[in-house]
Amino acid sequence: MKIYFLFIFFFIFLYTFSQKPRDTIRQLQREKEAEQRDFKKCTELKNDFKDVSFRTLGQMIADEIIFKINKKNIIVNYNPPFSKYQGIVLLGFDDRKDYCNYLNPSYNQSDFWNEKTVKFLQRKLDFNIIPYLPFKGEFINRKTVKFNMDSNDKAILVFLKQRKSEISGHINADEGEKYYFIPAKGFRESNLNLSDRSYQEFEINFRNYLGKIVTVKYTYDEYKEVYKTFQYKNKKWIEIQTINEYKF
Repeated sequence: MKIYFLFIFFFIFLYTFSQKPRDTIRQLQREKEAEQRDFKKCTELKNDFKDVSFRTLGQMIADEIIFKINKKNIIVNYNPPFSKYQGIVLLGFDDRKDYCNYLNPSYNQSDFWNEKTVKFLQRKLDFNIIPYLPFKGEFINRKTVKFNMDSNDKAILVFLKQRKSEISGHINADEGEKYYFIPAKGFRESNLNLSDRSYQEFEINFRNYLGKIVTVKYTYDEYKEVYKTFQYKNKKWIEIQTINEYKF
């Protein structure tokens, strides 16, 4: 009987060992195919947007930002448009990486938050705008950026040129630390007080579609989403209908 069990165990061991190289080859093949699909989608979008000017698009998008509640501060959730390791999803038993930014390679958050847009929003809105990294639960200063962000991210470079202040009343603001924010007109206080929910959260996200189309999702807190879609046609940006295909 012992010999019989030893034989079964030995057979299972050999079978399992022989499967591992096969599984590795299959996994590598799936990753290669996924990489090719991702880069194909990225290339198609980049080629489609190749001769597009985005000079006026930022202001058109910013002009649609409307806050209907009375808050002094707006916390803006900023997510980097792409990291090779941030887009991991579970497919069956496999972890799948995104190999390129095929959702919005031509226009995204990093493009929107530029100096021109910031100045326009300062004129338009009477709020302090406070950028925040929701995926890390941290406000922005040079220390948090150093450990969590690509130092060449265009929007981060813009945020780091703004004013600094201590933040009180928020669990994710360290005492004594100063963080960057975009001040409202006439703001003269020594620190930002976010206690008693004296702020609203806001997030803006983008998708790029073939046909030189950019769809924008404005999220006000967690409860209200507004979509706007713009298309580059005859060398200018126009707003078009947001069909269900463009919503995300």
